[in-house]
Amino acid sequence: MNKIFKADDETTGRIHDQLIKLSALRQQYSRVAASVPVIEREQLSHLIETAFWSSLKSNEGRTTRALITVTSPESF
Repeated sequence: MNKIFKADDETTGRIHDQLIKLSALRQQYSRVAASVPVIEREQLSHLIETAFWSSLKSNEGRTTRALITVTSPESF
């Protein structure tokens, strides 16, 4: 399958860079001194690809919307 959002794509890289900046800000201003894991570019690419294709489908006549939270397994 051809992917639209590849890991080495400029758009994916820009999103990844923003996530790194947000993670650094969260660590700086968080009261909890826990490290925030950053999702890898390949994982981000797969996540965006899945959300994009899912958004083209409908469920009972309504478009699909996604709210995505990325967290580490240790936080459960």
